[in-house]
Amino acid sequence: MNTGNRESRVNGVASLLGAREGPQGEHRHRLSLQRQETVGPGDGTRRESIQDIFQKIDEHTKKYRVRPWEGTFRDYLPMVLAHPKLTQLAHARLYDMVRSYGVDVDDHGKEHFQFFARDLFGIDDALAKVMEYLKAAATGSDVGKRILMLYGPPSSGKSQLVILLKRGLETTIRLKARAR
Repeated sequence: MNTGNRESRVNGVASLLGAREGPQGEHRHRLSLQRQETVGPGDGTRRESIQDIFQKIDEHTKKYRVRPWEGTFRDYLPMVLAHPKLTQLAHARLYDMVRSYGVDVDDHGKEHFQFFARDLFGIDDALAKVMEYLKAAATGSDVGKRILMLYGPPSSGKSQLVILLKRGLETTIRLKARAR
């Protein structure tokens, strides 16, 4: 076993070195970041350095940052009366966002959501279950207090579903912010 190449392939390794108790009793962790500018895992590709990753995180945070609102309850109440969806829970926001793209009902009464039509194929039953969960949670059912867990074989659309929901919410929020 050749372990010499292993170290040269590591790029941006974070290792937890230990915990210490601070002056107020809190635990502090030291994080050691080792950065090596090397070629990736033998295939000629270059891995990103830690600085590049932090830069991308900062750019994303600036792009999607929402301005904080300050005011009193007296200021807030008229806003809620004019726009009741301001108080909407996360499940309801997701459910409304997906439905806003359109819903087709087939001959058997099954709903097909246009939000997913371009990117997810062959998992209509699973999507229907997710939408049933969101609908129940949006209406205040106890199911909203549970965690929605996605599981299945690789490449079955779990990550793609979450990415689509995230992008949809970001787009919807940005459009609503511009409309105000």
